[in-house]
Amino acid sequence: MLSILHEFVLDLLRAQPELLQSLLHDAGHPDLPATAPVHLAPADLNVLAPVEFRADMTLLFGEPKTPFFAAVVEVQLREDADKLLTWPVYAALLRAKLGCPTVVAVFTTDANVARWASRPIDLGGGNTFTPTVFGPGTVPRIADVDQARRWPALALLSALVYGMQPDGQELVEPIKAALKQLDKSQDMIYIEALGRALNDGARKLLEKIMKLPEDFEFTFPPLRRAFDAGKARGEKERDESVRRGKEQGEALGKARAVVRLLERRRILVPDASRERILGCADLELLSCWFDRAVEASSVEEVLEG
Repeated sequence: MLSILHEFVLDLLRAQPELLQSLLHDAGHPDLPATAPVHLAPADLNVLAPVEFRADMTLLFGEPKTPFFAAVVEVQLREDADKLLTWPVYAALLRAKLGCPTVVAVFTTDANVARWASRPIDLGGGNTFTPTVFGPGTVPRIADVDQARRWPALALLSALVYGMQPDGQELVEPIKAALKQLDKSQDMIYIEALGRALNDGARKLLEKIMKLPEDFEFTFPPLRRAFDAGKARGEKERDESVRRGKEQGEALGKARAVVRLLERRRILVPDASRERILGCADLELLSCWFDRAVEASSVEEVLEG
């Protein structure tokens, strides 16, 4: 079963595929220039052989039919010995099919997985294959809002990788800018994936800037509890606001009744007394004033005591 973080990384690359080009160029691949057209490969290139060799994504650089460089993308959140067998196959099959240099780009958010995936894979006969790994230490940390606007997918990938660090709060404003740039502010996959990746302080800051649909439910337990608690607080505050509004309306109605009764009995109500009556929110006191107004000969008799 694919995890939400797994799908989140792939969606970032779909949203901004040139991100991988920039990362590979910075990682020192001489065959790949800093800028070139980038295309998602047809689905049949993701299935490079029988079903046991199914890659997550394939990106082609250059013209779609005659690429000069190709990358197989794998999102790896835990160690898996079988991948050490299949990753070299992905590169070899795609290179044979397209006739261009090919790399396997592995994305992870875990430092231990990054170290494991970065080790050369022994193919036998003195041959090795080494994937290009992007994770802690190799993914740039984006804490600048302007950078996040230019590279929104990278800013969100940075949040996945570094969000649990003590200074994860510094990534929240860039996250906000990146979500807006990608038009993902209401995308529940993005919201939940980021919620899982951030520390508690950063997550609380993020909650303040996100407006979630009332029927949305987090599946990640800590987020579910935090969301339920926030929703309960909101409902309590809303109920309290309704109650106060109802009481204020009832008080104003009683106050107006006191003034109206005095006026109907032709008792002078000076402005100061009128303001005092209409400004009173004490329902019990207003009831007392109304009872007095039935027989009082002056407004002073109503308000005294």
